[in-house]
Amino acid sequence: MRAAVKLWNGRLGPGLFGLGCSGGADSIALADAAIAEMGAHNVVVIHIDHGLSPGSAKVADEVAAWAREQGAGAIIRRVEVEPSRRASSPEARARDARRTSSPEADARDARRTSSLEADARDARRTSSLEARARDARRTSSLEARARDARRTSSLEARARDARYRAFAELLDELGLSWILLAHTARDQAETVLMRIVRGTGPAGLAGIPTVRPGFVRPLLEIPRETIDAYVAERGLPTWHDPMNDDESIARVRFRKTILPALRAENPALDAALVRLAASAREWMSAIDDLADPYAQFPIDCTSLVLVDSAVRKRAFALALESAGLGYDAIHLEQIDALVCREPSGEVGVDVPGGRVVRSYNTLDVVRPDNRGTDNRGTDNRGTDNRGTDNRGTDSSDERPVDVRTSDEFEVRIWKAGDRMKP
Repeated sequence: MRAAVKLWNGRLGPGLFGLGCSGGADSIALADAAIAEMGAHNVVVIHIDHGLSPGSAKVADEVAAWAREQGAGAIIRRVEVEPSRRASSPEARARDARRTSSPEADARDARRTSSLEADARDARRTSSLEARARDARRTSSLEARARDARRTSSLEARARDARYRAFAELLDELGLSWILLAHTARDQAETVLMRIVRGTGPAGLAGIPTVRPGFVRPLLEIPRETIDAYVAERGLPTWHDPMNDDESIARVRFRKTILPALRAENPALDAALVRLAASAREWMSAIDDLADPYAQFPIDCTSLVLVDSAVRKRAFALALESAGLGYDAIHLEQIDALVCREPSGEVGVDVPGGRVVRSYNTLDVVRPDNRGTDNRGTDNRGTDNRGTDNRGTDSSDERPVDVRTSDEFEVRIWKAGDRMKP
C-alpha cells in the first residue's frame, strides 16, 4: 500500500495533492498512506456529497473530521446531480460520449513529457450514457427491468459526472497539483469485464487509466484483499455507501454475483483482467503513435486509405475527440467506409454533436451551428451547414471580391462549404 503511494509520490514530485475520499475502505486506506508518505500538510482530503443516500451529510462531516484529526486538510463539496432530461440533448450526448468514465477521451493532452505519459495516453473515453443504461437490469418484467436499468445507470453516470466536475473545479480553486483517486485492481477487473460483456474494442479493454490530466490512481494494481488487510491492521474507520448494495446497478451485480462465479473457475481472474487491460493499453499506445499524424480534421483521404484499418479508425476516434464530438464503434465503421469509397461529390455520417463529411478526397466535420474546420486551424462559418474555406473572403461577408485587385489566387476543385453567387 504505502510502497505504491511512495512510488507515485516520487514520480509526481512536490505539490499540494487532493485526494477523493468517499469514506470506503479503499479511499480511507489511500488517504492514510498518502498522509504518511506525502506529509499531512501536502494532502487535502476531498469528500463529494451527492446527497443521494440518507445520512450522506453526516458521513461527509465525519470523513472530513477524521482527515483533520490526521493533520490533513479537508473539504466537503456538495453537488446536485443533474436531472436525467439533460442527458437527451445532442450536446450532453456528445459530452458524455467523450468522457471516461469516459468517457471513456481522457488523456490525449498528457503525452510524451515524462514517465507518466505512457499511462496518460491510455486514458480514453468510456461508453455513452445510453450504452451504460442498457447494461442495468432488474428482475421483474422486461419493461420494468429496462426502465429501472435506465434510471439507475443514468443516475450513477450523472453522479459521476457531477463528482468529476467538482474535482475539476477544486483543482483550480485550491491550486492542486493532482487529485489522487482510490480505484483498485478489483475496480479495474469489474470495468474490463463489464465492457467485454456489453461489447468493446481495444480501447475499452484498456480499462481505467492510471493517469489522466489532473488525476492519478496509485492503487490501480493493488488487490482489494491488500486494501482490507491494511485497513484492519491500521484500525482505520470506514463508512459504508448504501448504493454499493443496490443490485439494480450493473457494477454492483457484477461485483456480487458475476465476478464471484467466474472466480470459482479462475481464482486469479482479477489479476488476469488487470493484465489484459495493461496489455491493451500498450497496444493502444503503439496504435496512437501511428494514428497521430492523421488525427486532426480536415483529413486527406488519399493518404489515410493506405494505412491499416485499425490505425484509420483510431485516427477517426482521436480526431473526433479533438473536435469535441462523440462517437461509438458504428460511427467509426461508417466513417471508414466513407474514406475507402471512390471519391464522388459529398457524402457524410452523423455523429453526436455534428456530422463528418467527405467531399471528394477531404474528410471534415460540420456542426449544428455551421462551424467546420480549416487546415489553418481556424473556425469558419457558412450558411448552408457545410464547412468553409477561409482562404478567400469570410463567407459571412457578402460584398463582391474585386478579382482585378486581388494579390493572390488559388486554383482548386470545389470543396465543402464553397458557394457560388450569380
